[in-house]
Amino acid sequence: MGLPPVPKSQRSPHILGVAAGGALPEGLIPALAERQVYVSRRGNALRIAPHLHVTEADEARLLSALSACLGRGA
Repeated sequence: MGLPPVPKSQRSPHILGVAAGGALPEGLIPALAERQVYVSRRGNALRIAPHLHVTEADEARLLSALSACLGRGA
C-alpha cells in the first residue's frame, strides 16, 4: 500500500511504524476509528500497536480499512 515499515532493528517488538512517504490525508485517523481501527499519527507516519490478543480477523480489518481510507489496493 505504499506504507513501508520502520526496519525491525529500529522498533519495539510490539509497535510498528509505517511511513506514508508524504503527508497523511486529513481525517485519516477518525476514518480508521469509524472502522474500529485505532492507530496514532506520528508526523507522516502511523504508529500501530497491536494488542496481545490480536487475531487474523483484526489484521484483515486493519488492512481493509487502510486500503479503503487511503484509496489504495492491499
